[in-house]
Amino acid sequence: MCARVADIASRIPGARVEATLSGEVLVVPPAEWRSACEHIALTGMELSDLTLIDRAETLDVVAHVFDSPAECLQLRTSLPPDTPRVASVTNVWPSADWLEREAAEMFGVTFLDHPDPRRLLLTDDFEGAPLRKAFLCEESSW
Repeated sequence: MCARVADIASRIPGARVEATLSGEVLVVPPAEWRSACEHIALTGMELSDLTLIDRAETLDVVAHVFDSPAECLQLRTSLPPDTPRVASVTNVWPSADWLEREAAEMFGVTFLDHPDPRRLLLTDDFEGAPLRKAFLCEESSW
């Protein structure tokens, strides 16, 4: 395990590190999401991407952070699909702004305290979260 990842994990209650084929994943409870991002940012790492994975039983918020091509880390938290809410990290990384807005719109996640939750892609009258598995199953008549 990378010493930096182990150090970050030791500072966050409930955090654990998982090894995957693509590298290490720091998994944190939703209540520790912003705190984990703040710890990571203090090490000099920047946000590269933020997206979601719909696993049916959970919605996983995934952030990819880096400080060089050789030093990359994936950060993940799992949210309940019926009330997916997590703290916004736009105060940590301003680049999270549009990434969170897109994720909110496409997956129906609420990013608490986001400074500008306006839609980016869908019309204001669109209902649903088009990238959620449940939405895709409902719209199978396409």
